[in-house]
Amino acid sequence: MKKGFIILIITILFATPVTAQNIEFANPLDDDTFWCMIDGIIDFVFNVSIPLGVIMYIIAGYFFVTCLGQAEKIDRAKKIVLWTTIGLLIVFLAKGFILLILEFVGSEMGPINCP
Repeated sequence: MKKGFIILIITILFATPVTAQNIEFANPLDDDTFWCMIDGIIDFVFNVSIPLGVIMYIIAGYFFVTCLGQAEKIDRAKKIVLWTTIGLLIVFLAKGFILLILEFVGSEMGPINCP
């Protein structure tokens, strides 16, 4: 306790004063518009979900092969296939959702052309 108090006092005594400065932050996504940022996020999710979907189908196949007639494992494998398929369909349609939303709100942007 005494050691922590001494460290606190030394830190307070020798702390350098901080002055306000003009700090600029770089854009980590390199996107100019909100829609380009959303497009970049969807591209990232797409690139991650495809290999993940393949892995999930392999796991479901493993459960099908090793079920030995157990209804629980068959149901588990069927659920994995079902939810993997639903998730991949959502990811595939995500690009279309953006264009649908842009058309719904009446944006003149058209297809998203991001660098």
